[in-house]
Amino acid sequence: MILLYYILVGILFLTICYLTGDLLCDLLSLTYSRTVIGFVGIISVFYVISFPFLYFNGDFTVLFYIFGFVMTVAVLISVCHMYKKHCISTGDYKSKSNSNSNCNNRDGSSKTSNYSVTFLNDIKCRIMNIKGDHIMIIALILIGVQVIALYFFAHYDSDDSYYVARTSTILHSGFINSMEPSSGIERFPMQAQYAMVGYEVFMAWLCRLTGINAAIMFHTVMPGVFLVLHYLAVNDLGRELFGKKKNIFLIIFILYNLLSAYSIDSQGIYAMIRIWQGKSVMICVLIPLLILVFLRLFKDNKPDIKILIVLFGILTSGICLTTIGVYFMPVAYGLLTVVYGINQLIKRYGIMNFFKLCIPVLSFIPFVMIIYLKLRQDNTIEGAVYGLDGFVYPGFYFSINDAGCIWLFFIVAVLYYLICEQGRKRYLFGILPLFTFVTILNPLISKYVAGYITGVPVYWRLFWLLHLNIVLVSFAVDVILKLKKKYIQIAVVIVMFGINGVPVFTPEYFGVAHNYEKNQFDSQYITKCILEDHGDGDTSLFVHEDYSYGVRQYTGRIILVWSRYTADYYIDEDRYAPIEKAYANLYTFRMFNKQVLDTLKDYDTEYLVLYNDTEVDEDVSPFIKKIGGQGEYGVYKLIS
Repeated sequence: MILLYYILVGILFLTICYLTGDLLCDLLSLTYSRTVIGFVGIISVFYVISFPFLYFNGDFTVLFYIFGFVMTVAVLISVCHMYKKHCISTGDYKSKSNSNSNCNNRDGSSKTSNYSVTFLNDIKCRIMNIKGDHIMIIALILIGVQVIALYFFAHYDSDDSYYVARTSTILHSGFINSMEPSSGIERFPMQAQYAMVGYEVFMAWLCRLTGINAAIMFHTVMPGVFLVLHYLAVNDLGRELFGKKKNIFLIIFILYNLLSAYSIDSQGIYAMIRIWQGKSVMICVLIPLLILVFLRLFKDNKPDIKILIVLFGILTSGICLTTIGVYFMPVAYGLLTVVYGINQLIKRYGIMNFFKLCIPVLSFIPFVMIIYLKLRQDNTIEGAVYGLDGFVYPGFYFSINDAGCIWLFFIVAVLYYLICEQGRKRYLFGILPLFTFVTILNPLISKYVAGYITGVPVYWRLFWLLHLNIVLVSFAVDVILKLKKKYIQIAVVIVMFGINGVPVFTPEYFGVAHNYEKNQFDSQYITKCILEDHGDGDTSLFVHEDYSYGVRQYTGRIILVWSRYTADYYIDEDRYAPIEKAYANLYTFRMFNKQVLDTLKDYDTEYLVLYNDTEVDEDVSPFIKKIGGQGEYGVYKLIS
């Protein structure tokens, strides 16, 4: 029954996104996916409201009630708006022709008023359109299988020890950025580069609203939600590119995702194994939507105020979702805008439309500048320059990471769009990748881009700007549509994605989930042992890194004396050295002596985990009490 509750929460979230998006689409006369637009609207509004709380480490409870009030009003207005549309359209349902026109409107082929599109009619029309469409039925089955897999299987990612832990810390402490989340030690500050990200705060809002544990919200509830949003955005993109053949685009995109493990850093694998992380939502939902907006701009040449509002929402959502959004979204938007401006000049439309597209950037700059000032406080920008002499152009990384054929097909696709296509596909799938390579991915300036914009360790993420997944799938569909024989069409797909494609759903990436938190079994066991023994209040734990990742994700009550990032926060080397030595003695040399015990007590440690083969001195044994254990380790309480 508890799993049913988690599923219902996900469905309710998507419903709220739909209702909010329905209101926004009607107000702005938009023909995008209502659910995706609603999600963007909710996230962007949340970020605007939460921004001062993020900067000043505000009270989470105040933010919870302020945004709760805003969402309540928004949902009530959306429901009233939907009811009004229902009342207006009830007379239309008496006419079979009118009903059909409504369905055509949802497919984008009719200009019938949006007020004829109600929630029930929308569902009815979608079902009518699916009947007899075998490709769409197969696509929906594949999506359903992926969603179910994300509920029952787990992918363990050490990065979540920071992201999910931040949400747990906010829920426990009641403040936004009160401490370093992966350890929970109050004297350690929150990293400035993550301090202005609103995604984990939004997830904390959802957790408090629903009463769901942070790890469960991230790993069980939201993956299915974000995957649905991803495919809704992809479906919209396919409709814009291929009209009635959009289902071919959708199903090949699904196949690309399922076979995208050719590189651990591909966009497809982020959609499959890390979809709950903010950066994954950015590249899987916002980027397809951004490409879609520009596809329509190339066709209509009408960047009016309504489109500018949508673009501002996309940009704002990007920096809310992930710390890399502060540079990734402006760079992505800038590249698209420049290519659009080139198109305007070549076709002699003038340059005014280009300047109009600069307006969202002007409204976006205050956020970026404040974030930049916050980063300067932590010396993040200057620190990124260190070590650039050994910097290797990341393009070689992709080439040697079992992705050679994929990149070969990508080059062929880009050349195809440059030479054989005209119009917007040529600009977005041919000129845009080429322009990206010449500018932001130019190896001659990559040192400076990595040093002053992205940071060296994550520079490779700029390769997502090539939109390799969208270009490849679009190219495959274009080739298929030009071929008449089905077996040749199938052969094209097999060659493009089968040769270099590697399945994602393998034991290497997924395992059967032992709990709804999708935490490693040992981390969960250790955490529950300590909480049951300690009772109320906070406590502290000394544990091996392998077992530490899930502790802070599950609860904010346990402080980790040593964690993955501890060394980054001990400014005084003399203060960190004893901890480092104690860690080596316990978990490398497997020795527990009086010196280690004194160090643990000096750092206010109350619990620790020892391997069973650890050599424990006789004068230490009276000061520890075993409270649990299994396999190769035991959980102990330090007795004062």
